Amino acid sequence: MSTFITSRKLWLGLGGTALFLALFFWRTDLPELANALAEANYWWVAPATSSWPRS
Repeated sequence: MSTFITSRKLWLGLGGTALFLALFFWRTDLPELANALAEANYWWVAPATSSWPRS
C-alpha cells in the first residue's frame, strides 16, 4: 500500500485531474450548463446507449 501512495503515476494523475477539473469549473457558466441540461432532449439517450456496445 505504501508504494501505491508514493507512486509518481498516482500523484501525476491526481494533479492532472485536479488541474482539468479546476479549468472546467473556472471556464464554465454553471447556470447556463444547468439550463442546457434541463432543455436537452433525452429521448435519444436510450437508442444511443443501446447501440454503443455493438459498435
